[in-house]
Amino acid sequence: MRFRVIAMLLAGLIATHAAAQVRQADVTAAAILTGFVNADVAAIQRHATTVSALRLQRIVDGEIDAATLFDPAAAQAAAQWDGQMHPARFERYLAVVPFAISGPDGPVSLSAGAGELYFVLRLARDTDYSPWGYQGVGRMPRASYEARAADPP
Repeated sequence: MRFRVIAMLLAGLIATHAAAQVRQADVTAAAILTGFVNADVAAIQRHATTVSALRLQRIVDGEIDAATLFDPAAAQAAAQWDGQMHPARFERYLAVVPFAISGPDGPVSLSAGAGELYFVLRLARDTDYSPWGYQGVGRMPRASYEARAADPP
């Protein structure tokens, strides 16, 4: 009986931890996209993985141009973000968060409908216990996004 109670408590804690990771990924994505909208590289950097934070620091210091690190269309999509995004999906230690659709004339809001190619924010973790952080922006086919897990590993 005692083991059954312990097992139930552990299962509840694991489910709660997974839900917290999903929420943390979504909140981090919103903060990063807000940084893009405000053209605030330092804000993006605060929510970045260690490696990405070092690259972003080079932009802040004026050593490199931001255009060298960002796909221009994806950066444009992020800068035009209207607050809409799909939930994070996971594969191993990576998460993706769609925030726009690739349209025939450039990026459009997710509210415009379903598209076959998403603009996504890529998140990663430095360690098993570190928070989700900015890794990059890019594109991903809708089918690839939908094939990823809704819960973190």
